[in-house]
Amino acid sequence: MGRTEKDRKAIFDIHCVTSNQEWYIIEMQVARQEHFLDRCLFYSTFPIQKQAKRGKKWDYKLETLYHVAILNFKYFDDEYYISHLSLHREETKAKVSSTQNIIIVELPGFKKRLQELE
Repeated sequence: MGRTEKDRKAIFDIHCVTSNQEWYIIEMQVARQEHFLDRCLFYSTFPIQKQAKRGKKWDYKLETLYHVAILNFKYFDDEYYISHLSLHREETKAKVSSTQNIIIVELPGFKKRLQELE
């Protein structure tokens, strides 16, 4: 997602838009990285900015974006292995937007055996 070829360091990322106009960034992260969540937010701003329709009057209606990060390490220090991050109002914890979503899957925390999967 870097602006120049030199800035692009990702080994494997998928970027797509579904027929329902949902935007996806899917990445696999092998090694721990400082400021990982900040990087996820930064990457998600590129497809968000592409959605604004320019004209005499800008249209800021945004389609849902999912940034799915599959990690080969534990990021959060708890028992959950799937985390869904989105925009909430701090005072009430009520979700205020479904537009930007970060889904983090921590593979080391996934302990189900094959026969337990649905």
